[in-house]
Amino acid sequence: MDVQPGQVVMLEPGEQIQTSAPADVGGSYEAFQYRTLLQVSAALGVPYAYLSNDMLKANYSNSRLALLEFRRRIDAWQHAVMVHQLCRAVWQRWMDTAVMAGALAITGYEKNRASMVACSWLPPKWDWVDPLKDARAEIEQIDAGLKSRTQALAERGFDAEQVDAEIAADKAREQRLGLVFGDPPPLPANASVQPVPRPKPATPA
Repeated sequence: MDVQPGQVVMLEPGEQIQTSAPADVGGSYEAFQYRTLLQVSAALGVPYAYLSNDMLKANYSNSRLALLEFRRRIDAWQHAVMVHQLCRAVWQRWMDTAVMAGALAITGYEKNRASMVACSWLPPKWDWVDPLKDARAEIEQIDAGLKSRTQALAERGFDAEQVDAEIAADKAREQRLGLVFGDPPPLPANASVQPVPRPKPATPA
C-alpha cells in the first residue's frame, strides 16, 4: 500500500503497520558514490578529479594522462565548434558590416575578402601539472627542429609576432637603462676580453 504524508488509514482487525528497516551496510556508500561519479565523468569526458574536486586518488601520472585526453577533446571542441561555427561567422559578419558602414576603409575588400577575413584564433593557454618538465621538453623540441617557436607560443595562447615585439622592446629598454638580466650575451669570436683594472689602494698621508 502506498502511504502519502498526512494520510489516515483505517486498519482492519488483526492488521498492523510495518515499515521497512534496511540493514546497515557500513561504509559502502562512499564506494557506491565513487563508482557513480566515475560513470558520470566517463559519460561527460571530464576527468574524475575535475568533476568531483577529489585529489586524494590523483597522482602525477594519472593526472597527466587524464588531462592530455581531456585537453585533446576540448581543443577539438574549441576549433571545430566554437571557432568554426561561432567565432569565424561572427568575425566575418562584423568585417562585412564595418566595411559597408564605412567604419573601415579597406581597398579591394570585395575582391580579396577571403584573405581580409583570415585570422588566427588563439584559445586560452593550458596550465600543466609540472610546468618545468614540460618547458624543458618544449625547448628540446624547438632546438631539435620538431616544433617552431610560433607553434609553441600559439599552444600557450600567445601571438608570436606580439611576443617577439615585446622581447625586442624589453631588450632595447634594458640597453637604454643599462640593465642586465640573466646571463650576459656571448661575445663575438674575434672580440678580445679586456681586463678590468683594479683600483689602487689608498696610501695613508
